[in-house]
Amino acid sequence: MNIKKIRSVQVDIPKSPPTSKPRRPNWNNTSSRALPINKYPEFTTAHGKMPGANTNESIWIQVIAEDGTWGLG
Repeated sequence: MNIKKIRSVQVDIPKSPPTSKPRRPNWNNTSSRALPINKYPEFTTAHGKMPGANTNESIWIQVIAEDGTWGLG
C-alpha cells in the first residue's frame, strides 16, 4: 500500500468541561521536557510556553492511501 496524499485538516471535536476543580496545575504547562529545542537558551523548557504550543488543537494530519483508506494523526 502506498501513500497517495497527505494534507492538514481541521477537526471539530467538542470539548467537554471538567467536572471537578483541578488539585494542581497542569503538568503539560509547568514541567520541563527533553526536546531538541531545549538546546537553545532563548526557548523555555516548559512545553505549554513554547512558541507554537497549544495554538490550535483542532488541526490534524490526514494520510490517504491509494485504495482510499485514510487515517488521522
